[in-house]
Amino acid sequence: MDFIAKITGKVERFDMILQEMMSYVTTLSTTMIPHLSSIKLLEEKMGQLTALMYSIPKEELVAHVNENPMNAIQVSAIVT
Repeated sequence: MDFIAKITGKVERFDMILQEMMSYVTTLSTTMIPHLSSIKLLEEKMGQLTALMYSIPKEELVAHVNENPMNAIQVSAIVT
């Protein structure tokens, strides 16, 4: 009878550990779902930007120098 009590105690402890782990997994899933959606959206946007960059002819990507509108200091800005 003592042997069965030991096994039952171990099974009950194992069950408590499994329930705690399931709770952690549920919390992790609840936290990760919004992050995964944000990451997917960012991946889509990066893909759109990449497609846009490759659709513009290289000649149009040359930098242009603009004069400093304040003329206070001799500075030029490079715009790409």
